[in-house]
Amino acid sequence: RCSCESALHGNLRRSNRKNGVYSSVSYRCGARKQKSTLVCDVPEIRDIYLEEFVIEKLKNMMFKEENKSYLIGLINNRIIKENKQLEDKIERLQSKYRKVEKEVTNLIKAIGKAKVVEELIEALEQKKKEKNDILQDISTLQTMDKISEIDEGFLVEISKELCRESMYTNLYVFKSLLLKIVEEITVGKEEITLVMQEIDFFDKIDIA
Repeated sequence: RCSCESALHGNLRRSNRKNGVYSSVSYRCGARKQKSTLVCDVPEIRDIYLEEFVIEKLKNMMFKEENKSYLIGLINNRIIKENKQLEDKIERLQSKYRKVEKEVTNLIKAIGKAKVVEELIEALEQKKKEKNDILQDISTLQTMDKISEIDEGFLVEISKELCRESMYTNLYVFKSLLLKIVEEITVGKEEITLVMQEIDFFDKIDIA
């Protein structure tokens, strides 16, 4: 938003050049003009300048030297947790598979002793299908690679990727990240202010 408390809006500009029409986008205060009267004197700012400013501040904050150890530990703890969840899910499916396999064996024995077998055969087919489905789920999970824990080199690579080009390649992901960690961006005549969300991640990390 603007320092005058009004919202900023995207403003598309087009100009004709020799090689075709050139378009640019800027952020403009919604109160800049009101009934043709100038209310706010905060100038428009090109999208590239504002967005690169925010990205650079986030990079500096998240990848400061004094924050690296904590950030690596935080991410690795999450990775360990997710790997454990994968192992637990496989174990639960394997336990379920053994139970269904035993039920299949019991149904086969029951069919051998019963005089009327139609319902038992139908139940057997359902259990066989259930067993195959569980086996397929186990096989799918077992082919999934566990997530490797990260080190400082990984953070360096991530820092390099956090740039304007990758932002637009993964725009949805980047917007989700901003919504989680940035509460407000205020643009004034001479300064830009970032207000961070009050979340545990930044409570423990030096963001000064």
